[in-house]
Amino acid sequence: MRLLDLTLPTAAENLAVEEALLDAAEAGGGGETLRLWEPLTPFVVVGYANQTATEVNLPACGASRFSAAVPAAAPWCNCPGA
Repeated sequence: MRLLDLTLPTAAENLAVEEALLDAAEAGGGGETLRLWEPLTPFVVVGYANQTATEVNLPACGASRFSAAVPAAAPWCNCPGA
């Protein structure tokens, strides 16, 4: 198993690495990887099939200065009003 201790500057970049690792694993390349990372700021990830306004308490998110990450196919957004 490979250990990858890598934290990038933004949540969007870190999630892109996660997606790339998943794609590589599904393609049968790279072997097993354990990735350790710690975001610089708290954030919420909303899956492809979910609606941010339904799944995330946006007022609480904004009051706590959380950000919301939407799927890679959609743009990055910040709470509230995501």
